Amino acid sequence: ERDKEISKFRQKTVTVIDSITRLDKGKSNSSIYRTIIEEANQLSELHAANKSEVVYTDLFENTSAFSIYNAYDRALLKKHPDSICKRLEHIVKPGNLKGIHIYLIYRPKTPKDNEYFILMSALFKSILEAKGAQVSIGANLVEKQTE
Repeated sequence: ERDKEISKFRQKTVTVIDSITRLDKGKSNSSIYRTIIEEANQLSELHAANKSEVVYTDLFENTSAFSIYNAYDRALLKKHPDSICKRLEHIVKPGNLKGIHIYLIYRPKTPKDNEYFILMSALFKSILEAKGAQVSIGANLVEKQTE
């Protein structure tokens, strides 16, 4: 019974994520970093055996601190990602994220989307793992079963 419930939950989650991919973008500002870190910090304060944060996002940060759409910022991200980490950590600092599993989920629609997502997911993974989180990056939540 429990396995059936888990399977149903996973399928519903995949369906929701698929429906989100069809939504229009349309925001001129996207503060992705602040949202992910604030949620992770809140999770870190909970007394739970399993703590997970599932985030469906392209990770296209677009704020005054950093914008993936800005060619200078993007070049800096490629060559000196630590400088971008410092900029973002001025917005909000991640706490001790040990014991939290963060899933960054996105299905890029174009090669450019994929390039930007790869850059940004590596940056986020670096920041989050430095504070103890376990980070998984992929196109969905379906886990490969090993025998």
